[in-house]
Amino acid sequence: MSRWVLFDFDGTIADTAHIAYEVYCRLARSRGREVMDRKTFEALNDRPLSKRFKAHGVSPLRLPSLVRHALPVFREEVLNADPFPGMKECLETLRNEDVSLAILSSNREDTIRTFLTDHDLDHFDIIKGKISIFGKARIIRRFLKRHAIPAENVLYVGDEIRDVEAAKKAGVPVVAVGWGYDEEKLLESADPDDYVQRPAELVETILRLMEAN
Repeated sequence: MSRWVLFDFDGTIADTAHIAYEVYCRLARSRGREVMDRKTFEALNDRPLSKRFKAHGVSPLRLPSLVRHALPVFREEVLNADPFPGMKECLETLRNEDVSLAILSSNREDTIRTFLTDHDLDHFDIIKGKISIFGKARIIRRFLKRHAIPAENVLYVGDEIRDVEAAKKAGVPVVAVGWGYDEEKLLESADPDDYVQRPAELVETILRLMEAN
């Protein structure tokens, strides 16, 4: 029986929080807005996405345009990031346990592959890039259908509340991680199947949940 773990990329594998802040600063200045300091910016991570944008003075109607401008800038800088400590060992252990690995990300596939090669993390069977940041549930369902994988053989790992919500909509168990963008309180409000604070805890949690299914 094939077992799969689907990973988010930014904030789960790659530590890109500083890049997100740099992109925010660049866009805010280009629009003549006052720039928050990084501590204030990251303090918003305990709020749902809609409330964060409201704090930045961004209306829902302007959100699609802002995302179109922000993503290309963000993708250009990702190769300046590093993987989270312990992620390399986590992925290697999962592969040794005969678990198949995939990435579903809004980032570009070629950028992700370059990052993985640069950091000796080439353990993934499938990488799906440039997906909508608001359409992951649909992408997960398409992934399962295309590769004929039963939902009970899959587990999703992500760092944001929208990751948890998407996996649950797709009927896939999900582990939320505490080293990315969203705070623990926000993540747990979405009721993930489990929550881990360090990559070292992730393998044991994944294998336990898979055994339970």
